[in-house]
Amino acid sequence: MDDQIAQFTAVGLFFAAADNGEDAGEEVAVRNLTFWRDGFSIEDGELRRYDQPGNRELLEAINQGRAPDSLFNVRVNQPVEVRVAKRIDEDWKPAPPEPKGAWNQVASLLRRRKTNA
Repeated sequence: MDDQIAQFTAVGLFFAAADNGEDAGEEVAVRNLTFWRDGFSIEDGELRRYDQPGNRELLEAINQGRAPDSLFNVRVNQPVEVRVAKRIDEDWKPAPPEPKGAWNQVASLLRRRKTNA
């Protein structure tokens, strides 16, 4: 798998729709593709292990400038800029969950301070 990772040397790849009469000014989606020691991930998505069936084909498609729209969560034929990060000396770790109700917690603290003052 290292030979496939080595092919991703650019800062980013740009997948553009073929000239098919679509609006040329369509917004470009930016997606982050990260290579880990044990697989790859797109954005903060799940790990796609190198040894799982189908993932090698996905990497080959990405390397050729095409991939399923659903993989990058874009509209059909939407241009995509793929930013590549190599973290192949690290194991993948899931992204930390977003704090839930952070603003509610802040409001609660401010209410408590106001009533205790």
